[in-house]
Amino acid sequence: MTCHCEDIPSSISERRNPFIRGIFLVISQLLVFIGGSGGIEPRLDMYTGVRNVDRIDDDMFFQILEPESLRYTYKLRPAKNFGEQFKCCWNGIPLVPADPMDLCEDALNPDELNGRLALVQRGSCPFALKVVNAERAGAVGVIVSDIVSSELADVYIEMIVDDDKYDPRIPAAYLPGVNGRMILNRLHESHRTYALVNIPVNLTNVPLEKWKQPPWQAW
Repeated sequence: MTCHCEDIPSSISERRNPFIRGIFLVISQLLVFIGGSGGIEPRLDMYTGVRNVDRIDDDMFFQILEPESLRYTYKLRPAKNFGEQFKCCWNGIPLVPADPMDLCEDALNPDELNGRLALVQRGSCPFALKVVNAERAGAVGVIVSDIVSSELADVYIEMIVDDDKYDPRIPAAYLPGVNGRMILNRLHESHRTYALVNIPVNLTNVPLEKWKQPPWQAW
């Protein structure tokens, strides 16, 4: 496992020269202009109201490497006003389900979480408390997901705290429940205790058609 920033692997993206990137940017801006002036309607992300050309500015992405059945690129919504940002890029870092899953109390699996990312269930206590408990267990980051609720399966939740009772120092982000549930199920099916991920991955100069999105969720 390494910690550095780079573009996502060439198996998912293609390297594009500056001239092509410039053309792609101009076309994207023209589509936004036309859409905003009553012409072409800009496509909106499900539940977010964010246009495709704007999504990279608002959200971040990670890629699952193993197990193979989960090998896709996923979109995350970073926590708004607590924790750190994902400044470090971790390549091949384990993503481990927390025990208990809601992590509203001290983790029962700190050895598995130490130096890794924690996958945590939404609900029962404040977001920031979950992240603090993950940090106490040695986790370097947290992905929160509503794995249980079917009503919020595709929703991107804004993780915000309105007091300073908890002050986590590690990054956190929200993953829609449909993805969190699929990750947990596939891990159980493959008898694995963690997934290997790259986080974050850089999609800034990668065209939309090259993004390997999970087939069970539309962005």
